[in-house]
Amino acid sequence: MGNLIPLAQNRSNFTSFNRFGGLGFECLPPTFICYRKVNLCGIARIAVNFKYWDGCIDPTEMEETWGIPEVRTEWLDGGESRGRRVHLSRDPDGQPYLTQTEMKHSISLQGRSQDQNSRGSNFKAFINGKFCQDPNLATVNDFFLGLQNPENTANSLELNVTSVNMNNLPRLNTVGIILARIDFAPYGLNPPHTHPRATEILVVLEGTLHVDFVTSNTDNCLFTKVLNKGDVFVFPVGLIHFQLNVGKTSVIALASLSSQNIGVIIIAKVVFGSNPLINPDVLTKTF
Repeated sequence: MGNLIPLAQNRSNFTSFNRFGGLGFECLPPTFICYRKVNLCGIARIAVNFKYWDGCIDPTEMEETWGIPEVRTEWLDGGESRGRRVHLSRDPDGQPYLTQTEMKHSISLQGRSQDQNSRGSNFKAFINGKFCQDPNLATVNDFFLGLQNPENTANSLELNVTSVNMNNLPRLNTVGIILARIDFAPYGLNPPHTHPRATEILVVLEGTLHVDFVTSNTDNCLFTKVLNKGDVFVFPVGLIHFQLNVGKTSVIALASLSSQNIGVIIIAKVVFGSNPLINPDVLTKTF
């Protein structure tokens, strides 16, 4: 199954994690995998906040889990009692997670759920906040989303970003990529920002676009290029970058990003729009 990089070793020592090697899906912090019996037609597009293990698996599997010596020891050491509901572990922010021992058993449950799904069972996997659809129920529309219509750019940045992710195209769940259509009005700006968990590749479909990124300390080297229709540019993961429409016509671009949970940090909003505001003395001395 590959290495878990990194994973909480027990219920009292939480370490966030990004990816489980070899499982074919990206697990996003802070998240967890749960399984429960449900009667669904397609995908339930809802986020469910589980508090107890008993809400994730059925009573038979709960009893089976108690029968695994390493899981039972970990739960008892964590203050749980057999015959009572077992709490999911929580990180310092209150988000649920699985320990390494629990994850090992969950993977075993997932393997059985896949076998049962192939035989027509209604047993579904719950991954990244979504119930996975039975592949036997898939239709072509589960893999399709139209992006042909221009979006409204009547705002201060003269920009609109339409994201394609698992929320509006559920079949992207576990694939580890997203797409975005970016509409620029004349002189529209996608301001300096960074994606801490994704590399971005952008292609210009219409218009002329000025693109830039800055390397990290200590070089702080600016890479800049003017793109025309059909040109492609790559923004490396984590680096500050931006795009500006330098033409008198609208620009349409498509950006693909290499993570299901890219993270977006808009520099000006973070520094000057925090809540509460950063001490002005800090900003004055910095800038």
